[in-house]
Amino acid sequence: MVCRFITWKVPDERSIFCESFGNYYIIFNQSSGETHLLNELAAEALRILEIYPVSEAELADRLREVFEVELEELLPRMSRLLKEFDNLGLIEPCC
Repeated sequence: MVCRFITWKVPDERSIFCESFGNYYIIFNQSSGETHLLNELAAEALRILEIYPVSEAELADRLREVFEVELEELLPRMSRLLKEFDNLGLIEPCC
């Protein structure tokens, strides 16, 4: 289970390459050799995590500002998104 108080980050931002195709983004993780297809919200979340470590709640708040949606709408999605990113090796917890 992902805790909202854990801070998350991209372990090595130089290993993630992103290319946009309309509303979708192709993400190549050089560390794992895997390619992923992300929607706009997930791609923006990953971009934020590349810049600085954030908690689940902080990430939701930053995405709320970008996409102009209610925080209550984003919070349930953040847990799933961070868990998926973690399982794919795109992010890691940090202190």
